Amino acid sequence: MVAKQEQTTTYTAKVTGRHAVTLPAKLCRTLGIENGDTVEFDVTGNQAVVRKTPVVDANDLRGILKPYFRDWDDAVAFLEEERSSWERPNEPDDAS
Repeated sequence: MVAKQEQTTTYTAKVTGRHAVTLPAKLCRTLGIENGDTVEFDVTGNQAVVRKTPVVDANDLRGILKPYFRDWDDAVAFLEEERSSWERPNEPDDAS
C-alpha cells in the first residue's frame, strides 16, 4: 500500500518594517484562521511551519494537578509558599 502524499501549496507574504506579516486570505481559509486567532511557528533550520494554535477548553484541564496536592488548601499553601520566595523589586517604605 502506497501512502498518499499531500499536495504542497506555497503562499507568499511580505514582511513589513515592524516584522509583521499579513497571512494571505486563502491560507487563512485553508487553515481556518480567523481574525483574533493565534498562530504558532515551528522553526527548523531556515524553514518555518505555521499553524493555528489549538484552543484548549478549560474543562479539559480540570483535575490535572490532583496527583500533586491532597486538596484545595494544600494547593493554596504551596502557591503562597512559592510566591513568598519570589524576589520583589525595591518597594518604597511605607514608613515615609
